[in-house]
Amino acid sequence: MKIALVSFFISDNLGDLAISSAIVDMLKNKDKNIEIYKYDFSKVMSINQEKGREDRASKKSINKSSMMFFEKLICKIKSKVNQWGLSLNWRRLKNDLKDSDMMIIGGGNMIMDLVPGWPILFARFCKIANSTNTPYHIIYVGVGPINNKKSELIYKRAFETAEYVSVRGPLSKNNAKNFSNNIIETIDPVFGLELDLLNHRIKQITSQKSKTINVGVCVLGKVCFKTTEEHLLYLERVMEIIIKTQEALNKHLMIHVFSTDHKDYDAVNEISGNLSEIKTTHNLITHEISNIHEMSDLIEFYKKLDFLIGGRMHSLIFSQMCLLPYIGIEWQEKLVEFSKITSNEKSIYSFENFNSDNINLISNVINNISNIDKTRKMNSKNLQLKKIVDNGMSVKMDIH
Repeated sequence: MKIALVSFFISDNLGDLAISSAIVDMLKNKDKNIEIYKYDFSKVMSINQEKGREDRASKKSINKSSMMFFEKLICKIKSKVNQWGLSLNWRRLKNDLKDSDMMIIGGGNMIMDLVPGWPILFARFCKIANSTNTPYHIIYVGVGPINNKKSELIYKRAFETAEYVSVRGPLSKNNAKNFSNNIIETIDPVFGLELDLLNHRIKQITSQKSKTINVGVCVLGKVCFKTTEEHLLYLERVMEIIIKTQEALNKHLMIHVFSTDHKDYDAVNEISGNLSEIKTTHNLITHEISNIHEMSDLIEFYKKLDFLIGGRMHSLIFSQMCLLPYIGIEWQEKLVEFSKITSNEKSIYSFENFNSDNINLISNVINNISNIDKTRKMNSKNLQLKKIVDNGMSVKMDIH
């Protein structure tokens, strides 16, 4: 069987890449001989094509005082090259669809209009599938926010001609309620990964002789907050939680600072700088910056941690999947959904309660670092979640 899969394959956000990878794995598990044509949604690019083609135009600096004409000329040429390349990509997709049994489009927070061109882009993928008589399925998409009535109409038309639609979570289903009456509510496909880490985690807990506790800190960037002041306050609170945790445990903390989105690394560097400044007064706190590029890197990284302070949504989803205890901050509404899905509402804190003065928060960290019962409960929940994930693809998806 041949499938054209449109998702986020080129991204600085590890969560987007993880969802796309999970969808690919699920398709291959259904049919070992399946052939998949992969297309990146936002770039409209086959991922087998040369990456970075959009940057081929010269980037060399030009003397502004004497070369303004050439700067404008280069911009025009670059624009024409991009338009020509995009046109070729659409033609390539159309040819691949003629050779495909179906198109699958999904993953990421694809159905929204914060990026103004996305509704039209999504609709064009669906229109080309219709023009080649290729049935298409919309799966595991995040929906919203959608602020424009015209965007709603565009998405509604695309949903109406889809063979099957599944969305991630009740918030997405509510946002898509006017698009179709036949939408399946599912959860993030990353919850469907089969990691089988229960024995590893129990062995790690029971054989822990070291006085060092490894704590991952997934730092949120400024883009995640409404104001710069709010972000700065968040960074202060992260530092305070680290210090208060170390004092309560009275052990050496090795802090691994990172993010699952490269846009956050300015904030990662800021926390790193703050940790360096407190070395003299808190010598039992050391740290390093961890650069995570692949999903497999993140899993191996989490396997050596004892606790996580999150973080982006997928930093927490992978923490759940790796049976790594965690706390997180409710910086967007879907974190509330996540806490309910995982039955872990007490580990996700509002901005007001995400601080070192919250005794419950610090107790949560201390009590769950070496808690085997907590680990077993997380594993049982993961088995339940996998069944829900499977429902997001199986209905009407006759792959054999």
